[in-house]
Amino acid sequence: MRARGFTMVELIVIMVLLGIMAAIAVPRLIGNGERGAQVFGDQLVAGLRLADTAARAHRRVVCAMLGAKALTLRIADTNPASGTPPCARPLPNAPDADFATTDPDVAASGLSGALYFQPNGDISTDLAGTTLLGNAGIKVSAQGVVQRTITLEGSTGYVE
Repeated sequence: MRARGFTMVELIVIMVLLGIMAAIAVPRLIGNGERGAQVFGDQLVAGLRLADTAARAHRRVVCAMLGAKALTLRIADTNPASGTPPCARPLPNAPDADFATTDPDVAASGLSGALYFQPNGDISTDLAGTTLLGNAGIKVSAQGVVQRTITLEGSTGYVE
């Protein structure tokens, strides 16, 4: 008659594998929102770079409205931008959901309101492009702890 069950070696191997998986998976599942902050930071950088590229390519001002949970991109209908609001048209192929987070623990701070990406590559705080944004930073936080800082340089349009 054959004995049924597992050998001691098999049980130990399974316990070791479960321990390794728990050490890797549990912190990611319980996490402090660090991964969500990294993803949202990447989305913001992608959106800001897209705004810069679209402004240069379309030769129109692109308005980027930055809030704590989302970045909204709009493009001006004319050059120079005019009208109320000046940037009323959504940027083609850039849905608002692409640059937003639904994670309640993740938020952006440090720079809010409208940024205007000019056709010449500058980033300004006014529509006419007369007030260039200095070196500014957007902080992406998870549960109040800053996980990433995004740097913008107004005179060059550089986003990192």
